[in-house]
Amino acid sequence: MYVAGRFGCHLDCYDSSSEFVQNATNRTEVLGLASNVSFTNRDVNNLEVTPSAYDAGVCLGALYMFRDAGWKALVNGVKPGGFLVVSDLHCKKVPAPKEVMEVFFEEEDQPLTLEDARHLYTSRGVKILREEECSRKVWLDYYDLTRKMLFHLAKKYSSDDAKQAEIEEALREGRLVRARSIWAKGPS
Repeated sequence: MYVAGRFGCHLDCYDSSSEFVQNATNRTEVLGLASNVSFTNRDVNNLEVTPSAYDAGVCLGALYMFRDAGWKALVNGVKPGGFLVVSDLHCKKVPAPKEVMEVFFEEEDQPLTLEDARHLYTSRGVKILREEECSRKVWLDYYDLTRKMLFHLAKKYSSDDAKQAEIEEALREGRLVRARSIWAKGPS
């Protein structure tokens, strides 16, 4: 929404959570950006994007969860000479602690180090133009907003045990970040 409001461009956005899609859609309407931003409830494993349709592809904070499917969607959708903006999670040292593995990398053998991530990107033909490290404050602000949304969903689904378990798992991530002082850096 920030990019659409600031630059007036059109964005197609995807998320596997129907609640997040609905919340984002409502927010774009409130901000008067509904004609610039569309949100679709779609899992990346079933995401088909029009080849070479976009000037840029963006994946913030989720690529580590669905690396191959995410890369396919990003690379296929971006025009030759276009840009990828990726916020990726990596570990400074491997092996990662068990609790970090359980929350962030449950489907991976071991997470990537920064050097591994750089190699992965460049081996796929991506030229890294810039790297930024997110500050602890940025990550804590993110988890504060996420926690508010999760508390809202917990009230909404108070009688749904399966939803409550999912919400608790998501809250666990924020608690771990606060307790271990971890946050991400990655090529962008």
